[in-house]
Amino acid sequence: MAPSAVAAGTGRHPVLTLPERLLLTVLHHRLGLPKAVLAELFEVTLMTANRAIRQIRPLPEQAGYTITPAPKRLYSAADLITYAMSIGAVPNKINSAC
Repeated sequence: MAPSAVAAGTGRHPVLTLPERLLLTVLHHRLGLPKAVLAELFEVTLMTANRAIRQIRPLPEQAGYTITPAPKRLYSAADLITYAMSIGAVPNKINSAC
């Protein structure tokens, strides 16, 4: 076998880190957020969001985890903010530091 023409560790680096790809995939499968909305939130192209979901989708299942869909599907970034505020994930009001 011929040696590789490209040195190890070189080449194109992923746009999203592994934790970002995992979060994007969980948000899509758990909350039903459309891929276009996720692409906008993560500031990537739709193609990159699709690729991340496709690459990560089998990993939780292989590790024995099931992503259970939420009772209500979200359709927009505004829906995500409303949902996050309703479960206390973000404060309804941000207090000033001064």
